[in-house]
Amino acid sequence: MAQCEYKRYDEKICTETAHAGHSMCILHVNEPAKDAAEFLKALKNKVEREERDSATTEINLAGVVFPPRFRWADVVSSGKALGKSADFWHATFTGDADFGGARFSGAAYFVGARFSGAAYFWRARFSGAANFVGARFSGAAGFEGAMFSGAADFGGARFSGAAYFGGARFSGAAGFGNARFSGAADFWGARFSGAAGFWNARFSGAANFGDATFNGDASFGDATFSGDAVFGNARFSGAAVFRGATFNEDAGFEGAMFSGAADFGGATFENWLRFQGTTFPRDEGPGVVRFEIVTLEKPERAYFQDVNLSRVSFMGTDVRHVHFLNTTWAKLPKRARPTPRWWPFATMRAVRRKRARWPRSWPLVFMTALWRRRPTWLRRRPLNVLYDDPRVSGRGMSQESASQAAELYRQLRVNLEENRQHIEAGDFYVGQMDMRLHDTDFAWRSLLRLYGVVALYGESYWRPLFLYVALGLLFAVGYLWGGFQGIEEKVQRNVWVGPSALWDWSFLKDYVQAFLVALTPGAPFRAEPQFYSWWLRPVQYANTLLNVVVLTMAVIALRRAFRR
Repeated sequence: MAQCEYKRYDEKICTETAHAGHSMCILHVNEPAKDAAEFLKALKNKVEREERDSATTEINLAGVVFPPRFRWADVVSSGKALGKSADFWHATFTGDADFGGARFSGAAYFVGARFSGAAYFWRARFSGAANFVGARFSGAAGFEGAMFSGAADFGGARFSGAAYFGGARFSGAAGFGNARFSGAADFWGARFSGAAGFWNARFSGAANFGDATFNGDASFGDATFSGDAVFGNARFSGAAVFRGATFNEDAGFEGAMFSGAADFGGATFENWLRFQGTTFPRDEGPGVVRFEIVTLEKPERAYFQDVNLSRVSFMGTDVRHVHFLNTTWAKLPKRARPTPRWWPFATMRAVRRKRARWPRSWPLVFMTALWRRRPTWLRRRPLNVLYDDPRVSGRGMSQESASQAAELYRQLRVNLEENRQHIEAGDFYVGQMDMRLHDTDFAWRSLLRLYGVVALYGESYWRPLFLYVALGLLFAVGYLWGGFQGIEEKVQRNVWVGPSALWDWSFLKDYVQAFLVALTPGAPFRAEPQFYSWWLRPVQYANTLLNVVVLTMAVIALRRAFRR
């Protein structure tokens, strides 16, 4: 009898006998109405024969045309594993195909296979590689609970109906690059132990990755989500790449966890975007979330709520109308504080060394100890800053990087001021001004730095007021030493005295008079004081100038606070 003329991709000819009246065997005859019982008998004999044949390493089912309502359990009994690799290269399933519970011990090749009806692979076990590259699923594709122990490649596959991978387990790499999902794509609860690649994939319907686990890198680069994209409570242990992805409808990352780096650079969000309760890497984390050059078609629908943004970069993204609610920002490292301690008090160790050299320096020791033990309300609150700040990201300070960071600070400041988040807005105003220090000439930069040190660029009125009092205490020493006309008599004292002066009422009385003179030099409501040392007049002029500058800064800061 004539032999089947079917040739596989490697030019290997089918060894089956041609079907009556055809040049092909019954397995390869392209007639959906062919005798199903005869087909099933021939298929079963072929599988059993090739599985027993030690000369073959695979079961060749390439190009086989399966009749409607095909069940793999009719060929291999349920629960029994196929001992060799199975090649379904360009096979055609004219109706529904049921591989539920199938066991493939070797590789399973469905390259270019055509599924005209529904394809069921629920709870199937693929111990080797599973290759569905270029496969076409015209109906629903069900892989719920399937287990892929080796690599699973669905690159270029086409899913015309819904695709169900809920609860599937991918122990090796999973590739869905260039895949097309015309219906819903359900990966709810799926677990990817290796790398998961969805680059350039197209999701025309809803894409559900809720509760999915990605233990390796997950790539959705250049993917398109035409329907809702759900990543709620998903877990990304490795890098998560969404660079260049497009989200036409809602994108939800509520409760998602990013343990490694995440890249959303160049992505486009056309509708709602929600990062609510999302976990991003923190200060000590290894990864950075890059939300750079992102296009937000409707920024008022973008929410970052209850998230830590200490390692999130927004460089190049317009964030003026994005909602930031209960967020945690980065803090400046101690070595990069923008306003160093400006008080003329050294550390206690340095003060002890000075006291050993000058025993009468007890006032310096006392005031330093008092300052170092100051109450919490007098301590500086750590400022909120952006990760894009070169002092935090470690990018290196340059005029370009400082200018970009200053613009981002400005956008966020305007955003937070409009939403009545004045504390964070004030911090970002300080960050904006700090960045301007690297974008101006020397004279203006020096004045700006002084403004930041004294009044935190108008954000703190406590600083200038405290400095006003400190200057009064300092100049009072000079007035007391040089001598001036007090209320009743001449006031002049030796200021280099011991701690016993703290209990000397007459000394304290004279010091208070000198302190009041230092607080109000040149004031119009009192007479010009009479000094008994020629050098006190220039000291008074310096005292007047400094008081005017410091009080002006305090008034500006108070005005900003009241306006808010």
